[in-house]
Amino acid sequence: DAAVAPGNWNIELNLTENQIRWIVDATNESSFLVTSGNNPSLNFTASKSVELSGNVYWDFNEDNNSDIAEGLADATVNISSEDVNISLVTDAGGHWGIYVPTGSYWEVQTEIEGFSTENRSVSIDNSPKRVDIEVIAGVVTVEGKISFIDDNQFTDISEGVVLQLIPVEG
Repeated sequence: DAAVAPGNWNIELNLTENQIRWIVDATNESSFLVTSGNNPSLNFTASKSVELSGNVYWDFNEDNNSDIAEGLADATVNISSEDVNISLVTDAGGHWGIYVPTGSYWEVQTEIEGFSTENRSVSIDNSPKRVDIEVIAGVVTVEGKISFIDDNQFTDISEGVVLQLIPVEG
């Protein structure tokens, strides 16, 4: 029960807690008139959405987990469901996220230049869903010259030299 002054009222709700969002939008159906005396009971339906999120990462240490400094910034994450297509871009840590309706089904695809394109299918129940997606680096050609020693010195040691490229960041 609520005690309110007579007049035209509109009910709205936008509550987000623990990656769950409840919404009642202001529409003609959510508008009502309150008069003095008894008024009929009102029932409203709130839509429930949960966060679909994740991390796009390059697994440097090959532990099959998204760890600190492995996230890829500026990766495109395309999510689609029936007639909805949404394109997101990952933040500096490779994170992305959006609220989607419960009971929905989504296709998630990642794209970033120089890495594999990955696809995942996700069914949304009543809880938030996290989808971390590992991408694989493509083959690149690297050329250069080791210039801190002269050619004769390099020739003397070149057969035993292994040049290993280590990524500084994802």
